[in-house]
Amino acid sequence: MYHYAFLTGALIIFPVWLILFIIRKSNRKDLILVGLYTVLLAIPLEFIWFLKDYWNPLKYISATTFLYYEAMFAFLLGGIASGIYIMPQKPKHKFIFTNFILPIVILMSSMLIFTNGLRLNSIYSCDIGFAISALIILYLKPEFLTKSLLSGFSMLVITFIGYKILLIIYPDLIKDWWRLKNISGIFLFGVPVEEIIWFTLYGLLFGPIYDFWTAQV
Repeated sequence: MYHYAFLTGALIIFPVWLILFIIRKSNRKDLILVGLYTVLLAIPLEFIWFLKDYWNPLKYISATTFLYYEAMFAFLLGGIASGIYIMPQKPKHKFIFTNFILPIVILMSSMLIFTNGLRLNSIYSCDIGFAISALIILYLKPEFLTKSLLSGFSMLVITFIGYKILLIIYPDLIKDWWRLKNISGIFLFGVPVEEIIWFTLYGLLFGPIYDFWTAQV
């Protein structure tokens, strides 16, 4: 029964992505590129860290199948975060590689320092990396604050709704897939608080990230 739970999660958020892709005609490149960027980050995060200490969907699906589902989910998630709110159009500068690589460096450094070094659970290390990256971007470009907050709040709402639907279909999913002994054990409406925090911070960071890639700082 749980073999298709991750795929179901992706299908739940797909209509949101599709609506944004249809209505954001001039920003479709943003949705696609941020989606691919999320995939670039998600796959090493999962296989190096999350699957070892945070959750274990590989009880039911192969690593290859998980890879496909993860790439699909991450791609959709990135597009949603970047497309929820479009900033007033301004002339864009050329792509700036240092802005592109900065969140990757911060996030991977956070994982290595806090999880590999200090043995903190990987979900918290990722939260720290997201939070630091978002704060640096907002410090450098404070005009991104509105987009960041709206994206974070939108991801919070989508997470609650998505999980409520998913848990109706798979009521024991959290108990069966998550390594609950490794995290806080705090739940909000049946959803681990770690998931709520992670998706919210993800929205805060990835909402304005495309604009940051093409912004002079």
